[in-house]
Amino acid sequence: MKKTNLLISVAFLLLIFCGLASCDSEDRNIKKALKENALENGTKYKLTEYKIVETILRTNLEDSIKNGNVSIQVQKEMMKMDSVMLNKYIGEREQCKIQKQNTVWHLASTYDNLIEDWQEMIDEQEEKLKLKLEEIDRVKNKISIWESLIENTDSPVIYYVIKHQYVLDEKHIEEDVLLTTEFETL
Repeated sequence: MKKTNLLISVAFLLLIFCGLASCDSEDRNIKKALKENALENGTKYKLTEYKIVETILRTNLEDSIKNGNVSIQVQKEMMKMDSVMLNKYIGEREQCKIQKQNTVWHLASTYDNLIEDWQEMIDEQEEKLKLKLEEIDRVKNKISIWESLIENTDSPVIYYVIKHQYVLDEKHIEEDVLLTTEFETL
């Protein structure tokens, strides 16, 4: 009975020691990565504090990818409606040009104002389409990055969001750093 208790005690102590050693090793690796990241912008570095504020898991990124794809589809549908409106405005402008050619000279200036109004509406629709296309490209880029992060790790944890407070060349800085499980900054 005493041997069993002794073995359990020794095993428990070894477990605690291994846990502390791994925590210390992880802490050291995080501090090293944060320091290397900060020293890209200066020379004198002193860590004030760091704290892991969020852990991003594979499932988080998979959900973000699904949401991004839905967002892209919504933007495409909205672009279809905007394109229909754009074509309508172009048709109306062209109709005004034809009517201007077929009217008496003193009413022509009225058509000039209408043509300008239609052109402004065309320009607004084209700007809306451009903004939606830029949004689609932005979301596609994010999805590409997320897919790359998922492909490049086997761990369920993809990266950590770390609030990093430090002094760099006598300036107090606080920033969020994204750190992979291999202690590389993103």
